[in-house]
Amino acid sequence: MALFNSKPGDTLSEHVWAWFGTQRRKPGEPERPRTGWTQLRRVVLLAFMAWLSVHFLTGGWA
Repeated sequence: MALFNSKPGDTLSEHVWAWFGTQRRKPGEPERPRTGWTQLRRVVLLAFMAWLSVHFLTGGWA
């Protein structure tokens, strides 16, 4: 959908960056606060990415 309608914030990458608090701030924007929820979501994302990498590398054994 984003290929045909390019508005800011409409791609999967932009949604994931927003959900996990990894999007970069624009010049002049104030610093975004880091909450416990943001840190928890980042740890969950890191754990999932680690598992997915092992899953792919082992051919599905993990």
